[in-house]
Amino acid sequence: MTDEPNNPRAFPVPIRGQLGMTLRDYFAGEAMVGMLSNGQGPDAHWGHDFRQVAGFAYEVADAMLEARNG
Repeated sequence: MTDEPNNPRAFPVPIRGQLGMTLRDYFAGEAMVGMLSNGQGPDAHWGHDFRQVAGFAYEVADAMLEARNG
């Protein structure tokens, strides 16, 4: 997903000429923080496959955007 109406910028105030991450990136980052800090750290469930963690975080973010955009 790119910066589209259904995936706006998370913090649309320009800082040094940049608009920052999209809402999808923000949601994915927050999902990843939750997954890795809630007893599901690298050794508990994911092994050391952080690509799998990141992929799942983006799946969560996509679901959040879909729910948000109804």
